[in-house]
Amino acid sequence: MGKQRQHFLPQFLLKGFTSTVNGNQHFVTVFRKDQEPFETNIINVGVEAGFYDGPSGFDLETALSSQESDWATLVENLRHGLMEDSDKELIVDFVCNLVVRTKHCRESLAEVVEGFLSTAINSMTDPGNRSALENYLLEQALKLPEMQSLLGH
Repeated sequence: MGKQRQHFLPQFLLKGFTSTVNGNQHFVTVFRKDQEPFETNIINVGVEAGFYDGPSGFDLETALSSQESDWATLVENLRHGLMEDSDKELIVDFVCNLVVRTKHCRESLAEVVEGFLSTAINSMTDPGNRSALENYLLEQALKLPEMQSLLGH
């Protein structure tokens, strides 16, 4: 079974760029470097197989879709010139979400986390740091209420 097609550009956002509508089908004109422009259904734009897949098995696409209904309503209202002060926080959430959905941002974040974890593991396993780490962990363990009661404090 292949990977699920997942949109990194929400379809409700793409509808604002519709060039043709045929029933429930929305089409946009796609412009790509070194290609002639072409028209395609929005289901084929801003989509990649397994874009949100990760090692955890957490279904990010489903989690996003629950939030997207609020964002879709917000975008539709904005397109019609309707905005309230209470919308500002939702706008910020939506824009931030779009930023982190980009492939570059996701890959950069993964690189930073991988580098941090690698450095942390190397630091913890370095024989020169081992004694200090053991002392720190022992001090923290001794501060736990459970340990305090065992020690009669």
